[in-house]
Amino acid sequence: NAVNASVHLLVFGRHLGLPREELSKLGLGGLLMDIGKTRLPAEIITKGNSLNAADRNLMKQHVAYGEAIIAQSIDIPQEVLDIVAQHHEREEGNGYPRGLYANQLHAYARMAAIVDCYEEFIGAKPDFPPVSAFQAFQELKELSHNGLNAMLVEQFAHCIGMFPVGSLVELNTGEVAIVLSHGRTQRFLPNVMIILDPKKQ
Repeated sequence: NAVNASVHLLVFGRHLGLPREELSKLGLGGLLMDIGKTRLPAEIITKGNSLNAADRNLMKQHVAYGEAIIAQSIDIPQEVLDIVAQHHEREEGNGYPRGLYANQLHAYARMAAIVDCYEEFIGAKPDFPPVSAFQAFQELKELSHNGLNAMLVEQFAHCIGMFPVGSLVELNTGEVAIVLSHGRTQRFLPNVMIILDPKKQ
């Protein structure tokens, strides 16, 4: 999961045109942002979404543990520490652990928050099956109204892509189509060619 987060942050940063030196900070931040979870009891990690209130409070401690681990390390860039410390903060101040607001958040931490949520949605969990990329982006879009940076969510959708060109999709009408291309502005609405009707004929 840390590797996936790192790769997605690198892809995200490259999409935004960041230079190589900055990409290395993003990649390292992705690898280390949940390092504090190594200090949590194993049963907390494996519980998935069935955490009670006490478990959730304990889980939140992984940020402080991560900060402590990074603080003991040598030559870790400040941007990496910001990713570790702020990837659960939210634009409206309703995140944790410090309740920071948008103008207090590092841009890389805002990116990491999006990637972290995306990995949570698409990852396999003991009690829930993973969701599709499309469903994950729909969830991210909802969260962009309540905590995630909306512009960065849109850019992340652009760089990851929910419907690869050539893939088969089933529409809500029951029709089946092939994805032909993506619009520049509406990544949630690709251009498709319908090949089967609702009766799959």
